[in-house]
Amino acid sequence: MPTLNSDQTQGGQDLKAANRRLGLILVSVALAFFVGFLIKQWLFA
Repeated sequence: MPTLNSDQTQGGQDLKAANRRLGLILVSVALAFFVGFLIKQWLFA
């Protein structure tokens, strides 16, 4: 049984890492759009 528990823990850590990676990607994309919008407003104001 200890091997099953360690496998579940490893799977949970992998899932957390994947979620963190996805979150960083989404935040980066949103930030890029926001910065682009601000630059556009500033340049063409």
